[in-house]
Amino acid sequence: MSQKLQLLKAYAAPATYTDAALDAVDLAHARELWRHHRITHGFAATVPPLIAAPDSNAKLDKSTTPTYGLSLSPHRLAAVGNVCPHSTPQCRELCLASAGKGRFGSVQRGRQVRTTFLAAHPLEFRAMMRDELQRTLHKYGRRHLAFRPNVLSDLPWEREPWLDALPARLHVYGYTKRPSAVSACGRVDMTFSISERQRTFDEAEQILEQGTRVAVVTAAELPKTFRGWPVIDGDKSDERWKDPVGIVLLRPKGKARDIEPTLRGFVKPAEWFAA
Repeated sequence: MSQKLQLLKAYAAPATYTDAALDAVDLAHARELWRHHRITHGFAATVPPLIAAPDSNAKLDKSTTPTYGLSLSPHRLAAVGNVCPHSTPQCRELCLASAGKGRFGSVQRGRQVRTTFLAAHPLEFRAMMRDELQRTLHKYGRRHLAFRPNVLSDLPWEREPWLDALPARLHVYGYTKRPSAVSACGRVDMTFSISERQRTFDEAEQILEQGTRVAVVTAAELPKTFRGWPVIDGDKSDERWKDPVGIVLLRPKGKARDIEPTLRGFVKPAEWFAA
C-alpha cells in the first residue's frame, strides 16, 4: 500500500484509535521504526520526540500555559496525501510553514519525515505521541498544559478516543477550516479559521451562532465588541481555549503582509466586517 493510501486509510476510521489499541503497541519497537524511518530519509540514527517543546514555536511560546505542538508538513508537501483537506488556494499560498524556523530546509524536512512516518505507521505514531504527552504531564505534576496537534495541518484529531481520554488538565486545541469540526470537536477546543470562502461577516456570524469562535486575518481595528461578539487579540497568546466565543483578530504575517486585503481574499479589509 502506498503511503498516500495509508494516510487516507489512517483517517478513514479514527475512532479505531482507542487506548486499548495504543496499549497493544510495543513502544520500543515503535521507536525503532521511527529511528529506521529517519535513517531511510537521510537523518541521523536518533529518536527525537514527535511533539515539540513550547520554545520551538514563537506563537506557542507566547502562551503562559506550557504549550506543545505537532508540526506536520502542510497540505500535500510531504506527498503522502492531503493533511489540510479544506485548505484554500490563498491559505496554501500564504501558509506560515516557511516563517520563523520554517525557513530552514532541515526544519521542513523534519516535518516531512514526521508526516511520512504518520502515514506509514499510524498506530505506532499515535502510541509514541501519547507516551510523550503522558510523560510531559508527569513532568509538570499538577500544572495545566496545552497541546496543539495541528500546528500546520488540519487533521481530525478531535475524533480519536485516545486523545479524548487524556487528563483534563491537558488543554487540546486548534484552528480548523473543516465545517465538520465545528459541530463535533469533543474535548478539543476549536477555532474556525476564516478564509476567502467567507465573503461577508454574516457568513462568519453563522459559525459564531453555532458556538464556535472565528479567527480572521486582518489589519482592521475593531472595538472591544462587534455586533455583540467579544473581539480578541489573537497575537497576544495562543491560549484560545481561554477565550469566549468571539472574533479572534490575527494580524497579517509573512507573505500575507504583502498582499492587498480584499472581501474575497484570505486577508480581510475593514469593509468585510460591514459587508
